[in-house]
Amino acid sequence: MLLELAFWVGSTVLISVGAFLLLFGLLRSDPPPEPETVAAILAVPVGAYAFLRVGRSILRDLRGDRAG
Repeated sequence: MLLELAFWVGSTVLISVGAFLLLFGLLRSDPPPEPETVAAILAVPVGAYAFLRVGRSILRDLRGDRAG
């Protein structure tokens, strides 16, 4: 259980850090990005986090775990 928790925390941190690095890289580019591009880049980690949470819930249901 501790390993699974570490995996989820680590993946969330890595997704967030990657999105911020990508965002800062885009903001430093010569033609400034459009606001829609910035919004899409910020939405990606949120979508990935939601995808991971739903996947975790589905796996938990398939295993038959009721608690949590």
